[in-house]
Amino acid sequence: MVARKTLLLAGAGDLAQRATGHFLARFPDARIIGVRRQPPPTASHIEWLAGDLTDPACIAALPRGITHIIYAATPDARHADAYRRIFITAPDILLAGLDTTALERLLFVSSTAVYADDCMDATAAPAWTDEQTPTTPDSFNGQILLEAEQRFQQHLPARTVTLRCAGLYGPGRTYLLRRLLAGHAHIPPMAQPRWINRIHIDDAARACVHLLALPEAASCYIGSDGHPQSMRTFYEALATMLGAPAPAEEALPHTCGKRLSNARLLASGFELHWPDPLAAYASLIKAAQHTPQ
Repeated sequence: MVARKTLLLAGAGDLAQRATGHFLARFPDARIIGVRRQPPPTASHIEWLAGDLTDPACIAALPRGITHIIYAATPDARHADAYRRIFITAPDILLAGLDTTALERLLFVSSTAVYADDCMDATAAPAWTDEQTPTTPDSFNGQILLEAEQRFQQHLPARTVTLRCAGLYGPGRTYLLRRLLAGHAHIPPMAQPRWINRIHIDDAARACVHLLALPEAASCYIGSDGHPQSMRTFYEALATMLGAPAPAEEALPHTCGKRLSNARLLASGFELHWPDPLAAYASLIKAAQHTPQ
């Protein structure tokens, strides 16, 4: 008899909750347990545990037999202390207090901030960044996330997979569109090119489950749609779709960005539903136009 799968959502925000539907599609009788400080009031297929990941008592209350974990917690502020609390302190407490006897795989949702921007030649597109590219983060969040990746690997070296996500967008994540409509989005001058990378949140959620269930997985994957965009070209195209004013130029800190390769993820058998970010944003815009106000 095949043992029942039990998925723990350590941090159960939008991404993790979306992933549960795809997990249940693979394992219909799976048990889903979500940890949040304030669980949603509505009933769902998730068994909610109200608690804080940095509280050992919360971890002690988790059941035995957890087979899969998605660690997708988010800090409550953008400063180093908040990041260390959620990406260093909380994982240490979780892994020290959790029974991992039945654990098959832990998926840690990290960020492509673990890679430094490529600005060697501002007149040309940066080289492709992949999983073999050295991780030399130039921001505090990238540095802390890289440390978290390493700690997960040290604790569970054969059972941890890291998904380094590019910028998430999709339903409920239309901040860029609102900024463009309000005329608050800016683009760099022509002589200061900048590259940006995206992945649709549903593709990211599907990638999480794909990697949780993959029989043989590498230690890390880049989660990107594989279509990096010139910020200037991309913002101007979105403004045209919206009928919004063209974004104004603004001198920005000189970072060229990265061009992220998703070749390893695709080679593992994963297929994107939204490989073209402009087509995906067009769908979001169309849906918004047909939503009653």
